[in-house]
Amino acid sequence: MSEKDNAKTVNKRVLIIAAAVFIAVCSVILISNAIAEAKINKIAQSEDFTNLEGLSYDEAKEVLLSGDCGESILTDKEKKVDEKLAGLKADYTGAYDATVILDEKIWETQLYRFCKDIPKGADLHVHAGAMTTSWDYMEFLKSYDDIYVNTEFDFTKSTAGQDPLFQKFEEGEIPESYVNLNQGIISGTVDEEYLRSRFLLQNKPDSQGSWEYYNNIDDFCYENSDYECKKNMYRRAFEAYCDNGVMYVEPRLNLKAQKEKTVSRLNALLDAYSETKLEHPEFKVRVIASYNKGLSSDLEDTKARLVSAAELSKEVMDTSDTDNPSPFIVGIDLINEEDTSIDLDQYYDIIHAVTEINPELKITLHAGESLKVDNDNVIDAYLTGADRIGHALCLSRLPQLADRFAEEKITVELCPVSNNVFGYVPDLRSHPGIEFMRNGIPVVIGSDDPLEMCHEVMTDDFYLAILSWDLTLSDVKKICQNSIDYSFLNEKDKKELKENWSKKWDEFIEKYSS
Repeated sequence: MSEKDNAKTVNKRVLIIAAAVFIAVCSVILISNAIAEAKINKIAQSEDFTNLEGLSYDEAKEVLLSGDCGESILTDKEKKVDEKLAGLKADYTGAYDATVILDEKIWETQLYRFCKDIPKGADLHVHAGAMTTSWDYMEFLKSYDDIYVNTEFDFTKSTAGQDPLFQKFEEGEIPESYVNLNQGIISGTVDEEYLRSRFLLQNKPDSQGSWEYYNNIDDFCYENSDYECKKNMYRRAFEAYCDNGVMYVEPRLNLKAQKEKTVSRLNALLDAYSETKLEHPEFKVRVIASYNKGLSSDLEDTKARLVSAAELSKEVMDTSDTDNPSPFIVGIDLINEEDTSIDLDQYYDIIHAVTEINPELKITLHAGESLKVDNDNVIDAYLTGADRIGHALCLSRLPQLADRFAEEKITVELCPVSNNVFGYVPDLRSHPGIEFMRNGIPVVIGSDDPLEMCHEVMTDDFYLAILSWDLTLSDVKKICQNSIDYSFLNEKDKKELKENWSKKWDEFIEKYSS
């Protein structure tokens, strides 16, 4: 063999050995990473979360960063989408409050479109009368030819003493200050954009506080208990939910003094839901019967309304599955501005009297939506036996109770946009929701009152939560799964919804991983 051939043979052997060494090193790295990841996942999901023995510094740090929120383990495709989400978040340079979601430029960004496409599962915290956004509400009003608007209405003042903003009139009795809404928009007498913007708390006048203006907005709304009118408004809201990846809603329906009015609105919700299912068979709705917290003098009235709801919960059924009809009313709640209402402990006996009438009713309570350091309504809600709690901002000051929430899996309904516009959390990066998640408390995201604060129902809340709390795709997936797992659906419906959601999630991942 010549020296030239000998050199070729030696070089070939060197290349083979080098390649073998490279493959071996890569295999060791991959195996080591897999072992480390499995070790981290095992510790992060175990009860002994504080056990960091045997981990390297970087591994221990990753465990501590992941928290104990029961994160979902991601597939390879989901990891690609997670990387894409991280890149979209890194490009963000805006504010962390609810003013940004009213910026039209935001709606066209990749991150906003990503958030809209997320199969969000369920909205477990929303008020029925405010499910439509102000954009949809204006379209709803314009669908009627006989609605008139008060051109002399002063938005900087209380509604008390002013003629209603919207009214219906018979021909020949229309006051001079009112013009037909549709005709006024066409002629330019009515500024549609200005009128719509007045429904948003972000645009409240400086002369009024958030809650004061919020109550005024309720009075702005066209008040018509007509069944057909309510049904059409609810139908529009349900379509918007479907368009934003929401498959299940638990609207809170405020109980009226006259039972027949409550029944009319309940039937409007039920029929709007039935019509929606014709186009979206997987969509589901269940109702939370609610009434305002108030003064001690209102307790008997509150009891009467909730007792009526408990009786109705045995009568009104969702019969979309003819073989297995299900109760349409599945829970009760007490709502209203917390700092001006009596404490929840005053309602303990009332709530338990109601659940004795129908033990199947679940309890979710507004509590801890306050800035007062002595607010202890979250404790009262816990002792009352609440299955879920709305807002619970004050829970961050009660570590022992927070531990019980985590241990007993009491769910917190987070409403980031609402908490910001009402002034409870001016910068959403300091919202305690992420703290709850990392400490193992089940959390879901709710829209609360889209009419008064949102452009797209639920999408806005997910958008701000993802940015403000630096959520990973694993976090997002867990929040969506929680919204089904901790809903008040029966187990059969819950299983069906989970299966349908999983299919939607897989389609979402396929779209963004390609």
